Amino acid sequence: MDSEKQELQIKVKDLEAKTQSIELGNVVVSPEPAVKATKTKKQNITKAPATKKVQPPKILEGKVLVVNKDYDFVVVNLGGKDGVRAGQIFSVYHGTKYLGDVKVEKVHDSMAAANFSVSLKEKISEGDKVVQKVK
Repeated sequence: MDSEKQELQIKVKDLEAKTQSIELGNVVVSPEPAVKATKTKKQNITKAPATKKVQPPKILEGKVLVVNKDYDFVVVNLGGKDGVRAGQIFSVYHGTKYLGDVKVEKVHDSMAAANFSVSLKEKISEGDKVVQKVK
């Protein structure tokens, strides 16, 4: 075990010695997409990669198309093509008034079915707004 440790220490020292002789040119960080850099001993860098802006995730909004009070579910006008997945939670609003949440159970291309609790049964109606709940 000690011999393995010694071998690794020797390899590390060799690598350190080799990397000390490497010289890098000036590195310039700029908002511009392309930056010329100086030529280095081992590399020829001509362009710095463009930085990609990260967009916040889009919050889905739609509306209730159908309310089935016998089986406690709604159909909304958002589906798989919009990025809806089974298990997602949507908040339901009548105008600006929050009514409660529904949970997506089935997803089709352009619509989804979501279950609601008994407490929403008499409140929810067609045309109500649904907004994806963000955790």
